Amino acid sequence: MGANSTYDIDRLAEMAHAGALRAADAFARLVDVPIRAIPPVVVPSELPRIPNDPRSAGVFFELDGRLDASLGILFSGMASEALVQRIVGEQVGCQGDSVVESAIMETGNILASHVVSAIAERVGERLVPSIPLLAMGQAHRAFEEFVSRSAGAPTVRLESSLVSAEEPLGGILVLVSAG
Repeated sequence: MGANSTYDIDRLAEMAHAGALRAADAFARLVDVPIRAIPPVVVPSELPRIPNDPRSAGVFFELDGRLDASLGILFSGMASEALVQRIVGEQVGCQGDSVVESAIMETGNILASHVVSAIAERVGERLVPSIPLLAMGQAHRAFEEFVSRSAGAPTVRLESSLVSAEEPLGGILVLVSAG
């Protein structure tokens, strides 16, 4: 599916929103806190809205199937710490790096599977995420590098926030179409 026309961009945004809604529901069940999905915003690929956070974490995927795209699930430093504490039950720093990385990676896998299944249902064809890539620290930069290596010149970038009013939990889903 190309994303060159307004129709294609609108359709891609609709699919990204459906994926974000499912991811928000799964995230809420995982952390037992209400999470809502903000509708995606089309962002010029050269002006990402992802905040520059040296403690951020992210999980990245290439999508294989009908849609040629990359998917990133990014957490600020505060959100990743709250997420790990919520899942593991301990403050970050009380457990080893492997426990923190595992909690972030598994959360990313869960959210990505919900995003991908929602998109695949709307496309009506199979869509599979790649093996995930984990970035701990400077996730925003790592995602930009991932996109440039995997997708080449992106044509459409959609960013949707997952937010919670109760805690610093939340994240950003980024879907970057390669054309």
